[in-house]
Amino acid sequence: MFAGLACNHSMRILVATLGRFHMFDLARGLVNCGQQPHILTTSPRVRVDIDLRPIATSFSMWAILERARMRVWPKRSAWWQDQSIEYAGRKFARWVGKHAEQVDVMDALAGVGLEPGRILASLRIPWVVNRSSTHILHQKQVLEEEHLRCGIEPPVVMSDRGLARVLAEYEEADAIVVPSEYCRSTFLDRGLDRKSTRLNS
Repeated sequence: MFAGLACNHSMRILVATLGRFHMFDLARGLVNCGQQPHILTTSPRVRVDIDLRPIATSFSMWAILERARMRVWPKRSAWWQDQSIEYAGRKFARWVGKHAEQVDVMDALAGVGLEPGRILASLRIPWVVNRSSTHILHQKQVLEEEHLRCGIEPPVVMSDRGLARVLAEYEEADAIVVPSEYCRSTFLDRGLDRKSTRLNS
């Protein structure tokens, strides 16, 4: 659950995610806390937990294509990742454009909130980036340094286009939710202020 949410005040919370990650559990926790979440996900409906299906909308075409791609070409592709994230962002934005009056706040997995977040911001509805790790540039730096130290090729963390997208989210969102003080410190080290970074509680 994002930091600072009072359980005695019911809110309509949009939970936007690629796949499930920890966001399905977030939605379940919000329900248990008396909130009114609605999940937007790229998971096919059959892969959404049964108890969450009544509050979920699936945009699954790209996830199905991804499974097919993995059978033919299993290597990680930054281009494909960009397409997947942008597909989700556009789909989520389209839903938000039609249903914005049903949303009090959006909690979006890092990478997919930019387009719907901009719509909500134009309506003065707050949105949150849910980042379950360190700042993306810190993550990229650590992975590259460790791979080079071990003499192996660094992984493709994200394309320049994808990095620009995530950094724009960091700047434009009303808050960034992180899981630990260490993760928060990597945001502070890169110029984000303490007020805009919140700890999960």
